[in-house]
Amino acid sequence: MGGRCTKLTHGQRVRSLYNQGQDSLKSRNVSEALNHYELALEQIQSSSRITPEFNKLQYNIYLDICYIYINNGDFSKANDCCQAAEKLADKPSKLSEITCCLEMISQRKIAHNDWNGALNDYQKLLEIKLNSLKCNDEDVASLYDNIGKIYCVLRKFDESLTMYDKLQKIYSVRSADENFDVARALLCQNIGIVYYHQVKYEKSLSMHKESLQIYLRRHDENDLKVATFYNNIGAVYCSKGKYNDSLSAYGKSLEIYLKVKGDNNLHVAKLYNNMGFVYYYQGKYVDSHSMYEKSLNIFKARVGLNHLYVATLHNDFGALYYDQGKYIKSYNMYDKALKSLMKLHGDHELDIAVSYQGLASVSSDLGKWNESFSMCEKSLNIYLEKLSDKHPNLAKVYIILGNIYHDHGNYLQALNMYQKSLQIYRLVYDYDHPNIATVYKKIATIYYQQEKYDNAFFELTAALKIYQQMLDKDHPLIADLHNEIGRIYAKQGKFDDAISVCRKSLQIILNQMGKKHKYAAKTFEYLAIAYYTTSQYDKALPKYEKAVSILFDLFGENHPEISRLYKDIANCYEQLHQNDNATVWRNKSDLIRSQTQSDNIVDECLSHSAPSHENVMSDQNYKDNLPKVEYTEEEKKYIEKLNENCYFVIASSIGKEWQRLAKELGLPDDEIKSLQQQGRNKGGYSTLAVDMLKYWQKRNLASNDLTMLIAGLDHLGQNSLIDSLKKILIQNQSHQFLSKYIKTILQSKRLKI
Repeated sequence: MGGRCTKLTHGQRVRSLYNQGQDSLKSRNVSEALNHYELALEQIQSSSRITPEFNKLQYNIYLDICYIYINNGDFSKANDCCQAAEKLADKPSKLSEITCCLEMISQRKIAHNDWNGALNDYQKLLEIKLNSLKCNDEDVASLYDNIGKIYCVLRKFDESLTMYDKLQKIYSVRSADENFDVARALLCQNIGIVYYHQVKYEKSLSMHKESLQIYLRRHDENDLKVATFYNNIGAVYCSKGKYNDSLSAYGKSLEIYLKVKGDNNLHVAKLYNNMGFVYYYQGKYVDSHSMYEKSLNIFKARVGLNHLYVATLHNDFGALYYDQGKYIKSYNMYDKALKSLMKLHGDHELDIAVSYQGLASVSSDLGKWNESFSMCEKSLNIYLEKLSDKHPNLAKVYIILGNIYHDHGNYLQALNMYQKSLQIYRLVYDYDHPNIATVYKKIATIYYQQEKYDNAFFELTAALKIYQQMLDKDHPLIADLHNEIGRIYAKQGKFDDAISVCRKSLQIILNQMGKKHKYAAKTFEYLAIAYYTTSQYDKALPKYEKAVSILFDLFGENHPEISRLYKDIANCYEQLHQNDNATVWRNKSDLIRSQTQSDNIVDECLSHSAPSHENVMSDQNYKDNLPKVEYTEEEKKYIEKLNENCYFVIASSIGKEWQRLAKELGLPDDEIKSLQQQGRNKGGYSTLAVDMLKYWQKRNLASNDLTMLIAGLDHLGQNSLIDSLKKILIQNQSHQFLSKYIKTILQSKRLKI
């Protein structure tokens, strides 16, 4: 007679499935373990009565499944299991197990750059510990720290500081406890990092110095954390423009890492990169290149070519080559960085924006303004999304945009961009930061084009004072600044001073940058201007030709700057009465200009395009409806001065559009061409525009010429310029001899008042 088969109860089947799941998990058969656990859960949930024992089993199964999903990287399912277990937890001890599970999920999410997911989990953890487990502040200190770090990564800096403030209050209670020194030092470091991202450099530096001071109370100088603190201090000094202090701090950090980790370490590579960046700002390009090469070699050996470190280093090489005048190399490096960054996973948009910004700079210098403008837009969009609108990275893009406007003769827009940049720099930097000096120099170039030479000289001397305080005397930026001062001297009739300054500048540039650099070309050009201004055309010619030769090698034969210099050479030949030579050079200039105009459509991006219409002077109905007003001789005198002021504002802004405005005002093509030829030797577009407006005023002989001029600007879509004129008129409308005239203009529909 055989033995009887024993039938398992429902509870025994569930327990058996759970045990089989655990055995499979121990033998690392994860899929089999999941299968047993899921069957066990089905059995429990199909039961007519779920006992406390079943709840305990469910709780344990959900936690086991949670760990499986964590290890598989399936954080969504892990979270679901964790939440299911939380509902079943009936004791604080079980909630503690859940918090451990949540902590593991959070850490794994951070490893996968899921910062928002990790933040949600840590906030959930904090809620459980404070509300359900009734933990004290010290027990949740690490959570405040982790949440603060994640907020910093997500660029939510105020929220980050709020968490760190809670942590500071916890540590302040234990201020006498030396065991908390390390935690306090790391907290100061983290706060310093937040302030750095907020561009609050003084506060950041103070916190990093405090972190170092606290840590050294109980640790040796050769501790790796000490090296980290020195590195942080070096970064802040670099951003403040204190380059020697920065190198000193970086040097101390490097010394520690080399002693402890050796020379084939990623931290060593990063420090070489950082020091190369400082040398770059100091104009020590050979030293900078050497440091970048050392850094790149270590990165290649340790992480390979397809890594964020290598991509961002290519951006740094791009900036270095740009300043050295190696434009093709620079462009290729930025392009290489951009392509690498696009392939990498994670949020690298700010590094991508740096690549766009670099490509914009190079494209602008190569005369590819349409491409430059496009790259500026891409860079600016990222910065505005990711950074504060007062971040210095935005200021750098505004400078590039200003350069584009400047090159197109739109000086009012260029000045606006430079001033936006200066406003940001003044908010975040000390008064003596080199970046502020750079903007002063840019603004000076606008004043030069507007023939405000005293204003330009004032800006240049302010810039020079900063550069001389912060940079070595042979820095290329100082040499280039002397170039600009020399050009002013030439226009002010100080010939000897102009020649002396430019020659000193040239010597520095040749020593530091070599013969084939744009600064050298600029110096030769400015020497030529000095000779030309004093009618020494035979001496000006070879200087112009040297400038052309350098730019030819740098940019190729069809660059707009070369076209402009060809025209200057033609002017020299005309003054020497060698008209055949003048014609040859002028034709070469016109040929380049026609080619570059067909290759670039940036003017459409920078200004409003006018619809097809007859010009305002041909609109007889409009002219007939203009008010007829008589003015006294005294009123006419003040009206003429006001008109001249408005002409200057228009001329400074209209740039190369002056010819279109001339057509709007009814000037025939032959008269426009004659004005252009007469103004060749006088200066830039603003001078031509002023001469055209004065000529038109005499030709028009009407008392309502400013009203008609505004109508012409309206036809061209120059709304911002009309707004500028409106401000001038409103400021002067209460004047005794101008009120009647201004009232007539302000009643015009064109001003939309």
